Amino acid sequence: PKLAAYYDRREDVGGPTDQLRASLSPGMLPGLFALLWMVWAGGTPAGAVDRGVLVAALRLPPITLNLNVTFATGELKIPISTDPVADIARAREELAKEDRPEVRLRLAKLLSAAGQGEEAGAQYRVALQGLSELVGAEPKNAMAHTYYAEALLAIGDDGEAAAHIEQALIIDANIWQTHLLSAELHSKHAVLSLNQGMVNLMQGHLKAAEAEAQEAVRLAPKEAQPLVTLFVAKWLPLVLQLRADPTAGLKSLGSFEEMGELLRRAAELAPDYPRLRQFSVAAKLTPFFAVQMVKGLEKGIWDDLDQQQRRILTSCRDELQAIAAQVPALKAEVLMFLGVTTFMMGDKPRMYALLRESADSDPTGTAALEAMGSGAASPVQMGAFLMALRVRGETVSEITGAARLLRSRMNAVEIPGGAGDIAVDEEHLYTVERGAVTCWELK
Repeated sequence: PKLAAYYDRREDVGGPTDQLRASLSPGMLPGLFALLWMVWAGGTPAGAVDRGVLVAALRLPPITLNLNVTFATGELKIPISTDPVADIARAREELAKEDRPEVRLRLAKLLSAAGQGEEAGAQYRVALQGLSELVGAEPKNAMAHTYYAEALLAIGDDGEAAAHIEQALIIDANIWQTHLLSAELHSKHAVLSLNQGMVNLMQGHLKAAEAEAQEAVRLAPKEAQPLVTLFVAKWLPLVLQLRADPTAGLKSLGSFEEMGELLRRAAELAPDYPRLRQFSVAAKLTPFFAVQMVKGLEKGIWDDLDQQQRRILTSCRDELQAIAAQVPALKAEVLMFLGVTTFMMGDKPRMYALLRESADSDPTGTAALEAMGSGAASPVQMGAFLMALRVRGETVSEITGAARLLRSRMNAVEIPGGAGDIAVDEEHLYTVERGAVTCWELK
């Protein structure tokens, strides 16, 4: 499980590949899939990719709730808006007419989703003040307590948030948003308890999270986020089971199918977020991939599967094919999953064809680089992308596309005193060499 420690013992990663097991979650699968391709195609990871990149990409942190995939929880959050710019403008217009704290809270969330962290923080502070006053003026307003708890959770004040969640539930136990916040808070603390080795406390939080999420689903059957939150609460025990025994997943495929079904239902309720469809398939694929890593990378696991297991793996392949055909924005990434699925089914030539098609779907890699540059991609996703490039080799268009993208995001530097090789102002010395500017602080 500890790949870094394994590298410390051996520079060349040969021998049994079952030592390359890792803690699995759907968001981690791309990075692990990239490792699968490298080992199979290049003999050893060390021969296919820089050792430092590999260790950095796969030295995965403990499961976290910022599944932003990391399936860790942000990536699983239903986006608050499909058009943040327009919705931010509308929220500002509403605030101009009437300064309501719940609207300011929504504006803060929209700004945060749009990457405007500094203004989002300012708006959260103003919203907190307004919601605190609202709760003081209307202590029996359950929705006010829920909004206040949501704002408190956003700034990390879990203790105060828990108190207001409890108060909201006492006042009115039929508000699904309150149960959702409670489930998310319990899930977060389950992870914290696990990281601190408090297993019994973790299990208690998980049971509470599942119960609260189930209640949110009951109260809001047409909302997607309660289903996603329920998935999170039920997923962690399955991941821990795979940690203890990577082969156990195939013995309890029904549980993984149930996980996939939760996300499939959520995807139907949130058609503007098709990535949930991809996640639903990834959840079902997880136990197969765990077994593949234990078996080794010489051949796929198809011959070792029973009829039911083959049926599920085949259905995953068919679902991925449908997503790739129906959602162009996800095509390159989904084809990567599909390639690994066909490898597990024993079709290596098809795997190579799908990987090539995945690369051709985004020939410059600009979409992936944009996600990386904007902070939308998780470290594992970035590692998977970089390792996949190394496996098949970077193309000229990818290198030039990356250079153009990086230059477009550079901050322009005005050099005082003209365009000479050396310039000085009151506090700095600037040197220019081959278009690169170095700023030296004068002391």
